[in-house]
Order: sequence, then C-alpha cells, then structure tokens
Amino acid sequence: MRLEAQRRLGAALLLALHGFACFSLFACDGGHARSLDEERIGYPRGPWWRADLNGTVLGVAHILIAHGQSESEPVLLAPLITRPRRTREQARERALRLSAELRAHPERFAALAASHSDDTATASLGGQIGAVYAMDLPAPLVDALGNVALGECSYPVETMSGFHVLKRVPIAPARTLGLQEIVISHADAELVRRPEHDVHRTLEEARQLAQQVAASLREDPTRFEQLARTYSDAYSGRDGGLVGAVSSLDRLAAPTSIHVLSGLDVGGTSAPLLTRQGYVVLRRHHAESAVDYGATLLAVPYRRESSLAPDAQRTRLEAESLARELLQRARSGPGSFQGLSVPDCASEVCAVSTLRVGEADRAYAGLAARLAKLSLGDLVAEPVDTPFGFVIARRERLEDTPARSALALRFELPRPAPITLDNAEPGQIIWYLEELADRIDETAALGLSADERRQVRDALYNTAASIAASDAAARGDIVAATLRELTLALGLQKAIAIAEFHERLLASLSGTITGTRPE
Repeated sequence: MRLEAQRRLGAALLLALHGFACFSLFACDGGHARSLDEERIGYPRGPWWRADLNGTVLGVAHILIAHGQSESEPVLLAPLITRPRRTREQARERALRLSAELRAHPERFAALAASHSDDTATASLGGQIGAVYAMDLPAPLVDALGNVALGECSYPVETMSGFHVLKRVPIAPARTLGLQEIVISHADAELVRRPEHDVHRTLEEARQLAQQVAASLREDPTRFEQLARTYSDAYSGRDGGLVGAVSSLDRLAAPTSIHVLSGLDVGGTSAPLLTRQGYVVLRRHHAESAVDYGATLLAVPYRRESSLAPDAQRTRLEAESLARELLQRARSGPGSFQGLSVPDCASEVCAVSTLRVGEADRAYAGLAARLAKLSLGDLVAEPVDTPFGFVIARRERLEDTPARSALALRFELPRPAPITLDNAEPGQIIWYLEELADRIDETAALGLSADERRQVRDALYNTAASIAASDAAARGDIVAATLRELTLALGLQKAIAIAEFHERLLASLSGTITGTRPE
C-alpha cells in the first residue's frame, strides 16, 4: 500500500520512485483522454501544440448546438443567423445525447446534422466543413480532432458558438478547380466590396436576393456572367464572377465553398451558400492549372468602409488621380518605375515591389487578367482598381520574381515525443511545480488544513528552487526527497489525494509547459 501511494504521488511530482515517469502536461499515452464518461465535455490539450501546426490539414464535419448566449466564431464558420431560445444547459444536454448516438452510430452523422445542426451553412451538407487548416480552427476543436480517428465522432466540445459534435472525414487528393462566384453581401459581411456597390442590405435581404439569382440561373445557366456583373459585390463580379483556378487545399479559400465546388460538375452551379462574405453562388468552370504572372507594382489605397489598407486617407477620386500621375511618370524612361512611391502612405503596398500575381489572387483581383494581355516589360494601360486600391503594374519574367513559399502539408496532427525528466528544461519543471503548488493551495476540496497546504506549497517551491540550482543528474534525488517528506508529513491518503488532483490538472492545462496559463 505504501509503495502504491508513493508511485501515484511520484507521478504527480513528475517522477516515479523507481524508473522514469512521463510528466508532460498531457496524458502519457500521447494526448488521448484516459477516460471519458457520458457527461464529458471537451478534451485535454494535446501534445500537438508543442509542434508547428502550419501545413496541418484536417477533414472536418460538425453539428453545432447553439444557445441564447452563443456568439459567431471570429474565423472559419458562417455567422449565426438566429440564436436559439434554448439555454446553455439545454444545448449541452442535446449535444451529449447526439454525441452518444453518433459515437455508437457514426453513419447517422449526415442525417442528424441536417435535422439538428444550428450551422445553417453546413447543415444541408451533412455537416461538412471540408478540409481545414488546423491553425484556422478554434483550439478546442483541434484537441477533439486529435482524439478521434477517421470516421469516428467526438464527445461534445464547447466554443463561443455553442457545443460541437465533430466527425473526422477523409481529405481528397489536392486538385485544381476553376471557380466563378456571385457574392451577395450585406452590411455586416467581411468583404472588400466593389466601390460602385454601396451595400446596406440586411442578412435576410441578402438571402432573398441570392435565392432570386439562383432561380434565374436554374432557368438559364448561361446568364452567370451577366448576373455576376450586375449583382456580385465582390471584385470578381467585374470579370463575370471569374476568380480563376484554385487548389482544393488553398488556405485562403473558404473550406465549405471548396467542398461544395468540388462536388459540382464543370458548368454546374450551387445553391446559395452562407459564408462570412455573404451568400455565395458558385459555378465550376474548366481549369487545367493555376497561372502566375511576374509583376512589379505599387498601389495607391483609398478610404472606404472595407479595405485591405485600413489607414488610407485619400478619397477614391484622389487615389485614382495620383495613380494615373504615377503611371505617367513610370513611362518616362528606364528605371523610372523603381523610383516611385506613394506620398503620405506607410503601408507596404505603397512601395514598389516585385512579386507573383495569381489569377485567383483576391487581394489583386482583376490584375492577373490585365497582366496576361501584356508583353514582358509593358505597363498596364491604366490603373487597376483592386481591394488594395489603384494599382499600377509592369509585367516581368516569372523567373525574376520570388517564388511563393509552399507549405509541406500533412493530414494528421503531429505527436512530438513527451517531455520527460531527462529532456525537460529546468524552467519547464519549475513552472509546473509552482503551478501545482498554487492550485493545491487554492483548492479546499482536498481536505488539507491551512498548515498542510502551507507545507505542500513550501515543499514544492523548495523543490523548484533546488532544481533551478542543480544539474540534470540530481533531479531524481531532489524529487524523491520531496516525496518522502510529503508522505511522512501528510499520510498516505492525503498524498494520494494530491496525486489525483495532479491527474485532473493535467487534463486542464495546455499541451506545452511554457510558463503561461492556457487560455
């Protein structure tokens, strides 16, 4: 009994009395939760947060159960149209019931998403969000996805939007898709709109107009370009809605839009899809590959409600006039372009730069089409109005422009080796011991008297100080001495209670021992 208690307390203090013990702030089994009962909400932070998640792509479907206090996520998901009248506790109970059914019967996910999800953008798609970069997901969803295999469903996970039940879905190999769009935005949409479109419509008015556009396309699909030029609030509307060739794993594209586009035949159009930019009607056109053009350019931003250069001070008319003046100066002789700059503008787009412009590059929407018509060394005929402002540009050899940096993609969360007593930095051990001491001191449920809490706090802080002043070889002896001290001072039962408290602490703290509390 004494040896068992010492073993459990040793795990709490990051060392077994005999041998090595995992002491990372996640479970020793690689981040998976040790036990999850039917009331479980969420997952502990996983080891993947100690790795670089850039380039990690996950296939995700979800069912959202919102409540009266739900808020729209700042990224990724479409805005909530209405907040249900249910309470948070009612939403929690509904999510628990759905999760229990889906963990037993994951094949029912699409049907239950259609009938239960409050995410109106994905409910009709069987809950499919699509291929999502992990860094674009709320952290609780990443931790849930790291704990379920392909085809499996999760326990409920809570975010500011409500409670999510997730399903890991496979990701199709990357391919090139031709994209056309008609974007019907609203006053609160996150869209840099065409300046000639002054949008004040509500979300509901945007939905109704998008439905009318979709109905017109069902009657006559050949009207897509005409309708885009008339109704689309995106810059692409000027070119008949043509965005260009995009990768199915493009991080800058909305994953749900890409998922819907992938399911269309060439020439096919979608039903209106709610996104953060508004309601979008998609059309898939033929595209063999994405095309880049080399360009030297600079932009003259102007003041407007939505802009990629929010500090712009000029009016649109002033910016256009200055851009025409700069374009004229760029034509004055060799090397004259490189000496240009935009007065009273601190934005980096106001300085001359040489880069690659893709046909689907939304920041410079419409510019690639102009560059395609130029010979090498030629300037655009007139400034091009883009989301950045009025751009003047000269076509360059693609070989003379910096290559786009490409991420190495992976489709599983990385699982770095656990931190152990042998490889941890002293600061990591010290922070954890002090954190454990502070939490124990604040927790009355352990049944420790004020004097016993002081004894534990002093012992753990003294251990941290001793480790800070010692080399790695002495750590084991220092921690073992603390174990003996606490077991003798508190007795076996209270020592075991501290060990169990440690296990709960592991499930709530971040996956990295960084010296800061998790959010």
